[in-house]
Amino acid sequence: MGLLPLLVLVLMVCVSVIDSQDSCNPNPCLNGGTCTMSPEHALQCTCTNHYSGYYCTVGRCGENGVCMYERLRLHVPQRNERCDEIYGYLCVCKNGYDGDGFNCTRSVRCGENAVCIYGAFGLYVSSMNERCDEKSGYYCACDYDYEGDGFNCTKKTNKSPK
Repeated sequence: MGLLPLLVLVLMVCVSVIDSQDSCNPNPCLNGGTCTMSPEHALQCTCTNHYSGYYCTVGRCGENGVCMYERLRLHVPQRNERCDEIYGYLCVCKNGYDGDGFNCTRSVRCGENAVCIYGAFGLYVSSMNERCDEKSGYYCACDYDYEGDGFNCTKKTNKSPK
C-alpha cells in the first residue's frame, strides 16, 4: 500500500471520529440553555427567558434592572440593557428593588418603631428597617404604642380629660 492511500485512510478515520463526537456533551449552553446538533453537525443553543447569544450568555435586564460590570460594581449602560456575562457583566436590581436583575420588585423598608406584617392574619414577619415586599401581601405597621402609616410612626399621646 502506497503512502497516499494510507494518508487518505487515516484522514477518513479522523473525520469519522470528529464527526461522531457530540459537541453538546458537556452542554456548552449556559443559564439553563439547551444544546442541540444541527444536521450539519453544528451545535445550537436554545436559550431560556431573558438570555440570548450563541452560548446564552447575553441577558436582557428586566424592568427596574440595570447592567453592572461585576468587578467594579459600576452601572454600564448597554443598548437595551443587554449584559454579556462572558465579559463580566450581570443584571442587578436598581436601588430600592429586590430580585435577580430580570424580575425586580419594589422593596420597602419599614420606618422606625414599625414592623413588617403579613396579610390579613397580621403575622409578625420582621423587625424595623428590614425589607417588606408589598406585592407579596406584606405591609409595614407601627408598633403598639405608635401610630402612623408604617413609615412615619409617632408615639401615641394620652389625651387626658378636662
